[in-house]
Amino acid sequence: MNSSQKPLLLIGLDGAAYDFVRELMAEGRMPVLAKICDTAGLRILESVFPSLTCPAIPSFMTGKTPSELGIFDFRKADGSIMSSFDITYPTFWETLGECGIRSLIFNVGMTAPAKPFNGVLVSDFNIRYTPRLYCHPKSLEDELKHLSVTPQEFTDTAVAREKNPELTAQKLFEQHERHAKAFIDLARRESFSLMVFWVPETDTAWHWLAHKPEVIKDMYEKIDATIGELVAVFPEYEVAVISDHGINPPAHHVFHLNQWLWNNAYLITSKSWRTKYNVWREAFTKEGGGVLRVLVTVKNIFGKKKKETSTQTENAKTIDPFQYLQTLGFDREKSTAFVAPYWRWGLHISNDHIVRGRLIAELKKLRYNNQLIFSNVWTREERFGDTTNTRIPDICFAPADGFSIDRRFGFGLARTLKISER
Repeated sequence: MNSSQKPLLLIGLDGAAYDFVRELMAEGRMPVLAKICDTAGLRILESVFPSLTCPAIPSFMTGKTPSELGIFDFRKADGSIMSSFDITYPTFWETLGECGIRSLIFNVGMTAPAKPFNGVLVSDFNIRYTPRLYCHPKSLEDELKHLSVTPQEFTDTAVAREKNPELTAQKLFEQHERHAKAFIDLARRESFSLMVFWVPETDTAWHWLAHKPEVIKDMYEKIDATIGELVAVFPEYEVAVISDHGINPPAHHVFHLNQWLWNNAYLITSKSWRTKYNVWREAFTKEGGGVLRVLVTVKNIFGKKKKETSTQTENAKTIDPFQYLQTLGFDREKSTAFVAPYWRWGLHISNDHIVRGRLIAELKKLRYNNQLIFSNVWTREERFGDTTNTRIPDICFAPADGFSIDRRFGFGLARTLKISER
């Protein structure tokens, strides 16, 4: 690095929506960020599609699109969890490291397991996707293991969000404070040319506490104070604050797209009894519970576990989306459209572009209570360009405000447009 260039401190606020942050700055609740914006400016950055933490963060890390990376969600097509090994392009800190520029990367998603590079990396702490803390150098793992959240702690915090949202927000902020203190300690040990500090709690708050916006505002206000502390501790650094995606308004309705496809003969049953059992199992285990959920849970605990073969892992990126239809009892050959597991933003069709055009036209016109269900519907080519990646759904969509799209079948077997209140 040129001696006249200042080092950079990059702070990532996960899921921090532009309009929401501007509102807080205008109210005087994020004065530190407001000062940074007054000095450096505030700009809207377009996120990737789909606008989710994963794939947005891998795109931020590599400069590649989700289509180029083959990463569209936290889960792969076979249901397994994405990891840093699924990112096959070099990250910008790896490229800088090859040029002799050392970096400190802290709590950025999709960095576990930690890959060796010319710098220090502490992986993300998302207990749902990261079973343990990973660091480079590995010697840091024992020193920082107190930062990890146990599954029980995660569950307790999540459960408390309905009865005591203030307690949940407090737990999230305490977690953030521990991370900030550890980051400052590591940053003081040597002079890094680049430091990245990621704050996932700004996104988790929306997922858990969207029904309590004032609680979220209070937490953002406290996180702003932490940003002020980082700026004060490292005055020699240029500071940039970014976000990976925004936040949709809370959904009031769930649209069960596969249920609608079944009702409208895009999904064809091959074995009615088997289909009904599997559809009821999906509906009950997700939305109801009851005796069936208990039976399925017992089966999962005491039943024989199928071992994942290396071939299954290798073929995760080329799995046939329609293969899952057979496990539910639908006719793979006669069915023409289906939302495969782990796709929240698109559906696959059989090789019939006439069906695709008709289906897109129908989805664009779908309404509930006189409101459009989808804000937009695209072909794969319109959204991702001329790509040969067969994992990308043939039709991509974005829900309208107030709606979420669910691949699971609606509760019960009523053959109507199945939308359930959230």
